[in-house]
Amino acid sequence: LDQKVSIGANSTTYDVPLGGISLPILLDLSEKPPASDLTITANLSDATSFMFLENDVLTFDVVNSRGYFILQATAAANVGDTATLTLTLSGTDADSYLLTTPTITLNIVAAPGPFTFEVSFTNNKKSTFQEFSVTVNQPSIVYWGIAMKNTFERTCDYIENGAFTFHKYSNLDYAQEQFGYVILPSSSLTQTFKIENLRSRQDYTVVFCAKSQIREQPTPQIFSFSSVDNNIKIVSSTFNFNGYLTREQEIDFACFLASEFRLYEYK
Repeated sequence: LDQKVSIGANSTTYDVPLGGISLPILLDLSEKPPASDLTITANLSDATSFMFLENDVLTFDVVNSRGYFILQATAAANVGDTATLTLTLSGTDADSYLLTTPTITLNIVAAPGPFTFEVSFTNNKKSTFQEFSVTVNQPSIVYWGIAMKNTFERTCDYIENGAFTFHKYSNLDYAQEQFGYVILPSSSLTQTFKIENLRSRQDYTVVFCAKSQIREQPTPQIFSFSSVDNNIKIVSSTFNFNGYLTREQEIDFACFLASEFRLYEYK
């Protein structure tokens, strides 16, 4: 029997503060996306205290392999209210997947106080990545946008859209622009994360933005840095032959060079 692909949210319990929203209930199928289509439908047991901020149905395919639900507290919500979010699968590829979190508990909690976040560099860096550390004082989302220095320095709204529409990095992009996010589910939490796909010896500018569950957004934090030199050297060689090479000989020689001068990934 074919083994089913397990998918599920990061948690089985999500808090929603009064006047605010839940953290994204993220479902990521990017490692094993459906061959045709898969739909995940969310149903609320109680719509008095909770409502969907956006869609209650997610559709996945080979191109769209990640999605999320966000719940918000209604005007009628009170601290202590709870509800159950039930997820169900349908679609052509539904039988190939198994939901590990078919039910999720939602809780209304008190609104938090002022929101702060702090980002810093760590010493963990190589030519292709730079690690950062972020600290927050309440559950929140930190999202970032990076590009070659003196190309783009985006607004927080632009970065948030790029991060949550799951912008795809292209090594052909002249600005080498990327977007991403970190979900921090706990209060007083410090977490490290890497920004990857960097080029050696390049100057970058990265903008970090953050948003609390009651949509409070502190001033963005902006850093400029240079990626590490990977010490690549250019080697030039000349090969002399007594006569012309045949097509077959050219292929054999190219294969020999590829084998003997193999390039290994450096990180």
